[in-house]
Amino acid sequence: MALLSFLGGLVKPVTDLVDNLHTSVEEKLAMKVALTKLETEFGAKALDYEKSLLTARAEVINTETKSESTITRTWRPVTMLTFLGIVVWFVVGKAFGWPLPEKDFVDNVFALIKLGLGGYVLGRSAEKIVPAVLKAMKKKENV
Repeated sequence: MALLSFLGGLVKPVTDLVDNLHTSVEEKLAMKVALTKLETEFGAKALDYEKSLLTARAEVINTETKSESTITRTWRPVTMLTFLGIVVWFVVGKAFGWPLPEKDFVDNVFALIKLGLGGYVLGRSAEKIVPAVLKAMKKKENV
């Protein structure tokens, strides 16, 4: 979504410039409408691009889960369970005074878990949200 903010930042100075032009109110409004339409089109294309990226990622994961190879099918869950085991070792071990992995190591594992879960949750959310946003933008454009 940073791309949408970037596009909005590009269009804002131009719309401010239109406000400062010495033209009629109708011409200013027509220019603003054209710029808003352009911004909407760019936004829709950016969302289409992000949707295609998420679709490609989802296809990779679906292909992996349907693979005949056990390793290909299970590497993601096994990796996340391994990370979970390390975190449990750190938390439980700290309570019982067991030898612990280095704090930096555990922090990196937490970061990987957040990345793994965040990617999954974000991917699933975007899969549901992007089509609705595109539909709303196209509906707004036609109004």
